[in-house]
Amino acid sequence: MESVEELCEHIALIHKSEKILDGKLSAIKKVYKSNVFKVGLQLEGNINGLIQKLEDRYEMLDHDFDSEENQLNFTFKLPTASTADVLIDLGKEANVVHFEETIPSANDIFIQAVKSKEI
Repeated sequence: MESVEELCEHIALIHKSEKILDGKLSAIKKVYKSNVFKVGLQLEGNINGLIQKLEDRYEMLDHDFDSEENQLNFTFKLPTASTADVLIDLGKEANVVHFEETIPSANDIFIQAVKSKEI
């Protein structure tokens, strides 16, 4: 599937001889994105207090702390894709080192589409 993403703009996904979806790959990815983001924060203060604040504000999926870099890396889900307020909020807590949206791969989309057809 990785080579499909590199080579194709328009795809059709077929499962058991049935077309389950087709269209422009970029449009399909927009439909299947889940508003999940990966963030890295360079810390200066108490990590435990910050983790608790983040868990209270956002749907945290996972987190880890790199003590060598003093950096908290975490993944969270937003109810909507509006990130401007989130970046402002996180910037008040620590230095934002990276912030990226997790876009599903064609393989992830295929699995999700097949599961939804089987239900």
